[in-house]
Amino acid sequence: MAANELSILGIEQITGSDSLAFISHYVYNRIAFHILVADDSPLGYDKEQAIERDYLRRLDDLSARDDANMENQDRQTEYKKQLSVEIGKIALPTFQKLAPLSPEEPPVQSQNNEMRTVQEYLYPQDVVKLQLVTLNGHLTIIEGHHTKAEAEIKPIIREELEGVEGLESLPTFPASQARIGSRYKNGISTFEAFVEGEQYICKILSNFSRDTIVSELKALVKIEKANLDSEVRTSRLKGLITHGDGYVGFIMEKIPARFASLAPLLEGEEGEVPLPLKKMWAAQIEYTVAELRKNNIIWKDANPDNVIIDWNYCAWLVDFEEALPSRGLTRNFTGLTKAICGH
Repeated sequence: MAANELSILGIEQITGSDSLAFISHYVYNRIAFHILVADDSPLGYDKEQAIERDYLRRLDDLSARDDANMENQDRQTEYKKQLSVEIGKIALPTFQKLAPLSPEEPPVQSQNNEMRTVQEYLYPQDVVKLQLVTLNGHLTIIEGHHTKAEAEIKPIIREELEGVEGLESLPTFPASQARIGSRYKNGISTFEAFVEGEQYICKILSNFSRDTIVSELKALVKIEKANLDSEVRTSRLKGLITHGDGYVGFIMEKIPARFASLAPLLEGEEGEVPLPLKKMWAAQIEYTVAELRKNNIIWKDANPDNVIIDWNYCAWLVDFEEALPSRGLTRNFTGLTKAICGH
């Protein structure tokens, strides 16, 4: 791929601001671009008829629905991809102007899978900030972020993890050394990662995911302390990513996946699944959930996309972002086991 090929890195929604907003990330000619889209238009640009507000309303509507609904998750993912492409086309002339190619520029691979450190991802030094606005009824790109929406990501401090024991015994890795690649399973803050030569799955802090990252970290620490047997197949915490005096993410064991999600198997995309195999998955999930309950942990987001099938056709539970103290099995879990067995 040529150096002037536009690489689309995805959209990150922004919370904690007074307006709806998201940032669309791109790389062009080795330069990173962050395009802000916000419903509070800067002075001098169309406010009442701002076209970008349609993007924001549509994305906000999809985000506000039940996240456990797989069909809606697919719609949201597809809309983000569509949105990234549309904005990229509008911004391409600006990219070409701000990052012109040298005639001697050698071809390079697309930046989509280029490794970068967690520190470079969270706190980029060489990033060009742009904003999408409406002027005289047409979408256009202007330089700078003129609407205050993006807040610097602050590391998680120890006080936010009050009551969590055993953090001090976990390995720690500086954000400047942990390297991440492509997003894993289209997760907002989940990446494939390499740390000290080993491959892991990494979850990284963002202003959008702060509460869920803290929630999942607490659950994973509990799982490690519980000393569960090998038949309890769940995500396993392998270390913390640090920046300054706090934490900006954590790494987990990468489960060797034959299928990264149970969903396509239940939907028949991989052909007919034998009933005995489905019953085995249901039994494995029930056993894992029961053992977690004994340790006051509940797998709340029980949907097929959070079940990985490994190379031995065993079922693993992942994604404990919404893990809460156990008060019994959720209806999602009961519905999942019934869906697996087809009754």
